[in-house]
Amino acid sequence: MIVAMQEKATEEQIDAVIDRMVEAGVNVHRTTGASQTILAGVGPTAGVDLRKFELLAGVLYVHRITAPYKLAGRAFRPEGTVVEFPNGSTIGGQQVAIIAGPCAIESREQIFAIAKCVKDAGGGFLRGGAFKPRSSPYAFQGLGIPGLELMHEAAEAHGLMTVSEVMEISQIEAMLPYVDCFQVGARNMQNFNLLRELGQVRKPILLKRGIAGTIEELLLSSEYILSGTSCRICRSLAIRRMERGGGIWCRRWPRRRWRRGQMRLSWRSIPTPTRRLRMRRRRFTSISLRSW
Repeated sequence: MIVAMQEKATEEQIDAVIDRMVEAGVNVHRTTGASQTILAGVGPTAGVDLRKFELLAGVLYVHRITAPYKLAGRAFRPEGTVVEFPNGSTIGGQQVAIIAGPCAIESREQIFAIAKCVKDAGGGFLRGGAFKPRSSPYAFQGLGIPGLELMHEAAEAHGLMTVSEVMEISQIEAMLPYVDCFQVGARNMQNFNLLRELGQVRKPILLKRGIAGTIEELLLSSEYILSGTSCRICRSLAIRRMERGGGIWCRRWPRRRWRRGQMRLSWRSIPTPTRRLRMRRRRFTSISLRSW
């Protein structure tokens, strides 16, 4: 259910509505825009009488969310989401955000040289894989935490933010000091235990669409991340104020019919989730740099 507050609603009125929603047995997620506050109630709302909330002071309107994705939809945040980073870079705004870097971090010389190229090209994010899910068990699997240390050092030297893929829950805590944005790869789009755990992290999550994943499945996977915590005030856990990062949706390119071919981008699949999801399509351009 969605409870939209009036523009002049006071904090006392908003808190009173939140308390009534909690008493009804739903988890409350709050988003405050430029002129209005939206409260999303997630949980067993079928038996909740919406008329009781319509009569509360400061409430503009109340309606149920019929879509299976409650927090990722534009009904919860119509204006869309803009994710801001400490170096001034934003994802979701008017500017194109460039996330570039090597597929795998291999050496200090490699990552520092690429970081300089990214900075010179106007990029704001350095990405690199430290844990690489290879198709062959005999292929290079990444440097692990030492590779993340190298990427973090190179990024700091050039004023960039870091992005790297997390493969399993046990890696999250070890990666926290070195990663500014966690990436969930296509193979883990439906690793729901991992997605729920990432919902507790105070950093942005870049979610990639699975190779055979439908748009509906992508939206529901993002819902696992967004519903990872029960937010009361300003996307905070319970009453404590806690700034959450946000979610970034990544449209993976589908595989070509040619068996040995690479991926290609299907532009026709972008507008549909853009209309449904509060994460805009002007998210980022992901580029892999290689030395030839």
